[in-house]
Amino acid sequence: MPYGILKVDTITFTNDGIDQSINISGIVASISGNLTATGTISGNVIRGGTTVSGATVTGSVGQFGNLTAVSGTFTTISGGTYTLASGVFASGTAANPSISFISDPNTGIYSPGADQVAISTSGTERMRIDSSGRLGINIASPGALLDVSGSGNIVRFGDGTNTFDVRFKGPNNWAVQLDTSADKFNIQRNSSPLVTVDSSGRLLVNTSSARSNLFNTAIAAVFQVEGTTVNTLSSFVQNSNDAAPANLVLGKSKGTTAGSVTVVSSGDGIGRISFQGADGSELVEAAKIEAEVDGTPGANDMPGRLIFSTTADGASIPTERMRIDSSGRLGLGTSSPQQELHINDATGISRIRLTGGAVGADNFEIGQAIPGVSNSGFSIYDVDATASRFVIDSSGNIGIGTTSPTNALHVNSGATGTSTILESTGSGSYLGIKNSSGQWDLGATSTNFILQNSGGEALRVDGLRRLLVGTSSGSSIFDGITPQFQIEGTGYNSSSASLFTNSNDANGAYLVFGKSRGTSTGSSTIVSSGDAIGGMYWVGADGTDRNTPAASIYAFVDGTPGANDMPGRLVFSVTRDGAASPTEAVRINNAGYLKATSTGSYISASGPYHEFVSGANDAVVFARNTLTSGYASYLYYGDLGATYNNTTANFLYFGDTSAQRLVVRSNGGIANYSANNVNLSDINAKKDISPASGTWNCLKEWEIVNFRYKDQPDDADLNMGVIAQQVAESCPEVITVFQEAKEATEDQPAQEERLGVKDQQMMWMAIKALQEAQLRIETLEAEVATLKAS
Repeated sequence: MPYGILKVDTITFTNDGIDQSINISGIVASISGNLTATGTISGNVIRGGTTVSGATVTGSVGQFGNLTAVSGTFTTISGGTYTLASGVFASGTAANPSISFISDPNTGIYSPGADQVAISTSGTERMRIDSSGRLGINIASPGALLDVSGSGNIVRFGDGTNTFDVRFKGPNNWAVQLDTSADKFNIQRNSSPLVTVDSSGRLLVNTSSARSNLFNTAIAAVFQVEGTTVNTLSSFVQNSNDAAPANLVLGKSKGTTAGSVTVVSSGDGIGRISFQGADGSELVEAAKIEAEVDGTPGANDMPGRLIFSTTADGASIPTERMRIDSSGRLGLGTSSPQQELHINDATGISRIRLTGGAVGADNFEIGQAIPGVSNSGFSIYDVDATASRFVIDSSGNIGIGTTSPTNALHVNSGATGTSTILESTGSGSYLGIKNSSGQWDLGATSTNFILQNSGGEALRVDGLRRLLVGTSSGSSIFDGITPQFQIEGTGYNSSSASLFTNSNDANGAYLVFGKSRGTSTGSSTIVSSGDAIGGMYWVGADGTDRNTPAASIYAFVDGTPGANDMPGRLVFSVTRDGAASPTEAVRINNAGYLKATSTGSYISASGPYHEFVSGANDAVVFARNTLTSGYASYLYYGDLGATYNNTTANFLYFGDTSAQRLVVRSNGGIANYSANNVNLSDINAKKDISPASGTWNCLKEWEIVNFRYKDQPDDADLNMGVIAQQVAESCPEVITVFQEAKEATEDQPAQEERLGVKDQQMMWMAIKALQEAQLRIETLEAEVATLKAS
């Protein structure tokens, strides 16, 4: 049969009425129009028109306008848009990926192994996702969710204009950031830079702006740490099970490149620690510690010296004050110490001054020359008494109590007539002071210093420099504290201390508790709000020790101190029954407000009012006057000379978090919540009960008037009531003295007598009168009814 063209609307192939598949085969199968078929369409070259659907299509070459719901194999598919229902690609290799591109067959997608996908370019694998979902870039076995390997710029973010960062998931939003606008690299937390490397290579900690005003000029350090708290510090801690310490190394080489080891020379500076303070515009050096080469270096030989310098008041640069040379010699005032300790005063004689802060301590000087004596020599000079206590004159004579010794040892006891005794008895060494009445011994036994006489030991200073009176051993009293001054006795006389002043002036004896934040004796470093200034504890023995306090009084700084300004508060604490330590019970703050609590806390510890807090199911404050006359309790509001007659200035206020419950207003009115007034009326609380007499004749005499009180403004609302004096004429039983008459005093003006009425009594009288009126009305109604009936 010759080939030709067959054109029909619909062709259906059946077998006994059942639709059958159609196989079209040939060298070229060309289909025009839309074709929907089941089965297989196959051929070496297959071309379709608009749509081919519903069939399996195979062939060497396929060209279609639309190809849908098809599975098949084609060497080449060209045409419009294709939706492949299913298909299987070969695994491929990096050099020959299973999905590649025209004219670039060694670039594409392939599978390097089970459950893995990779991308290659130019025949080399570049990226892989393994069976665990890990993404590797330039690495075949990724060890993390993202694993990047390579050299040079491994990861790069940004376009050179904006700020880019890498953020790490977590509660505080950590990020590594490149700030291209400021040319800085930051490590930040919650958008705040913690570590910054700026464009000059400076490492900045806790600041993103470099300081460039060191040494009173425009000098900036390569490593800078800034802060606003005591935590602004650097620490170096060595953690190792050996003797190795932590090290901070300051080094010096004469080379001109990093890492050089060019030998240094004698006199070269090796390192410096500079202490600088701000003068308002720059940081100026106040002191420094320097290390210099102190000799000619050699292999593993680096002689060194330390130099300590400070800046004098009015000067701008430090001056050397102390030096330790390579031989270990210490020089004060000299750069060439000749002995282990060498002190030099270039402007005068060299002296050492000794001072102390103890009560009665004198200040002494030790040094060259004897003050007031022309000959040269050595002396120990009492600065407070302006007298030399110990001298060695130019002849070598030693004088104690005299500046002109006439013998090798010359002791002058003055007018006291005592002598000096050096005596050793037993294991102790003693200095005896004897007069005609007896002898006192100052002695040292082991680590103790003792004062004693024939009556026994009077006091001692033990090895811990504790002063002990009436006892030979110090003891821990409270919270591990062993006081430096202890008195023990068997009665109140032997265990008491007193401070008593005898002077014809207004001064008394003082016991002073002090506090400074300095770390040396005599410092005056300012304290901070909340610091404890001093405390007093009352401790009782509990049968096992003497460490449990019963009560305490503490003084605290209660605000920010300033020059001649030291706000303070007093805190009184007591130990509750069953507790082991005191709990705050009362405080007086710096404004003079009293705060008392049984719970250990306050509503407002610094509120501008007196406060009482109770945790007991009972009254908060109980006031009682045991006298039979006068006020049982008295509350006064405001200035005695002022008048508060309104509804806003309240004398008493009772309420909770939801509403006002009861208010006593300054105009004398009482406002309460939801008409809850209650008066005791129980029969069990009353006696002498009898029916009340009639009140009709009394009430009908009352004159009800409108009025304003004299201290009310003229435009105030009119009040309604009675005049006490008018009511008194007919019903004196409801009249009372509202205000007693008083004469004027220095503190208060005179008071006139004023009358009041008993409102509640008048209310019950009115009700009684109303009952009488009701009875009269009912009687009249009955009479009227009788008349009508007749």
